[in-house]
Amino acid sequence: MKNMFRIIPVVALIGCLGLVGCGSSDSGSSDESSSSGATEQAQQEQAQEATSDYEVKIGKTKLGKDYEGDPCLIVTYTFTNNSDEKMSAASACNFEAYQDGSELEMTFDSDWDSDDYYANCKKGGSQKFQLAFELDNKKSDVELEVSDFISFDDTVIASKTVSIK
Repeated sequence: MKNMFRIIPVVALIGCLGLVGCGSSDSGSSDESSSSGATEQAQQEQAQEATSDYEVKIGKTKLGKDYEGDPCLIVTYTFTNNSDEKMSAASACNFEAYQDGSELEMTFDSDWDSDDYYANCKKGGSQKFQLAFELDNKKSDVELEVSDFISFDDTVIASKTVSIK
């Protein structure tokens, strides 16, 4: 009887391992129409997931000087909250700028009003604000990108390339 209690778990384990090896791996004979349909469906699902609860418009830009006197690009944004929760642009989105492929540091000029950037908006509400990015040079274009702060796919909500010249 004692041997039977030892044998049952061993037999169960062997049976489970045997079932794992019974999967089908017919990789060479897949139906092309079903595979392209699955790919198309996955792309549609990805596009649906890529939508954001926020809308951001990149407006006017101008050259300026930051608080240390270094050259910067001042960008005007309009943030619209379409989510059900109160949200500020600062807590909802990533605002990035790139010059020659390198990310620019965010800075601020002497006129910067942080209240607008941190102000909460209810559903459907909008807030206009400015951010400044410290320039590496005054020759190369600047690529602006906005994405959701918390995202699994880094989908860009808004983008714009600004000529500095």
